[in-house]
Amino acid sequence: MTEAKRQLGDTIEYAIDPYDTVENADCLVLVIEWNEFRFPDWIRIKSLLKKPVIFDGRNVYDVNEMKGLGFDYICIGINTLKSK
Repeated sequence: MTEAKRQLGDTIEYAIDPYDTVENADCLVLVIEWNEFRFPDWIRIKSLLKKPVIFDGRNVYDVNEMKGLGFDYICIGINTLKSK
């Protein structure tokens, strides 16, 4: 976060708790594949998002698992699956 603040300053909002970042968000966009984001509480995330939409720019999660959890899951290089 220190490097991000150095690069971006106050042009974005920062949060310590990853769940705070998705509260009332339109979607979750994943652009990193850090271990601390590998096994989130998907039920909690789904309840915090405005809509259960995930864009995974790193192909970290299993497409069928995300669909089974009720997410619209969009990832690079793999067919997009809608939850319904």
